[in-house]
Amino acid sequence: MKITDVVCSPRKGGNTEILAERALNAAREKGAETEMILVADKQIIPCDACEGCLMVNRVSK
Repeated sequence: MKITDVVCSPRKGGNTEILAERALNAAREKGAETEMILVADKQIIPCDACEGCLMVNRVSK
């Protein structure tokens, strides 16, 4: 079994991350393969409607 936990809190090391880590530790003890993704580590910028994604989809088809 594989479990991925996506922590969306902007605070690194906060309560959400601590709770997620505890849950993943319990899953690991039961034999699961786990991964945590921290959104706080990512640079996420909102869509500005440039339609670049539409151009990529048209080229790849």
